[in-house]
Amino acid sequence: MNDHTKEVLWSSERSFLLWRYGSGHSQLLFRSAEFDEGSDVIRILFHTVSMVETVIRYSGPLSLVVVDHHPSYRETSKFPHMLIEIHGSDQRGFVAAGGVRITRGTRDDGEGELIYATGKATGDGGVSEVGSTRR
Repeated sequence: MNDHTKEVLWSSERSFLLWRYGSGHSQLLFRSAEFDEGSDVIRILFHTVSMVETVIRYSGPLSLVVVDHHPSYRETSKFPHMLIEIHGSDQRGFVAAGGVRITRGTRDDGEGELIYATGKATGDGGVSEVGSTRR
């Protein structure tokens, strides 16, 4: 990738809320913001997180965009990271992480269906895409 190339990893028309950040497990979780009874929930879980610049809410549409550099990130980890910009309709954010796992389920059933996964936690040591990049 050159300095101007960006790759859309995944996108959704939904809005998302910051749900949890766990520094001990280096995980960052966003959940879709729809709270209607019976509506499904999309979860975006970043793992092996080394840097975060985020807001609490991203209004849809939302895109996760892989970039090859970010002005505030300097490689300091011995593990390679994906550099992912979060683009909402009104806000921008940034995450340096080992990968991301996106799932859809109900509010109570945990992860549910795997939509997309990339990074070493997918079990193959590389990129593993499941389903479409737009949900």
